[in-house]
Amino acid sequence: MKLLADENIPDELIELLLNKGYEIITAPRASKDHEIALIARKKRCVILTQDRDFANIILYPPKSLHGVIRLRFHPPVISDIFPALEDLFNKFSPEDLDGRLVALQRNGFRIR
Repeated sequence: MKLLADENIPDELIELLLNKGYEIITAPRASKDHEIALIARKKRCVILTQDRDFANIILYPPKSLHGVIRLRFHPPVISDIFPALEDLFNKFSPEDLDGRLVALQRNGFRIR
């Protein structure tokens, strides 16, 4: 799975994903949301973000992207986020997430 990490994704989480073999690139610092969406489309990546703007289906229709995973963890503790991501990735392929919005939480996920 090819992921594009928004700048609000902790470096420690990116490192864990890389060590598990996931292909992940990071958005340039201070990128605007529309720039991140363009990069994700061009590189065919699933956006990994904590930004609620990407959950706005009017601004960023899921069908126009290769997938968005919005992390909804408060507080955003890596030891909670990483297992939840691995569970999601074990259940769904990149093709399953294409054009979908996933709201990932400590107690599960919702796919739209």
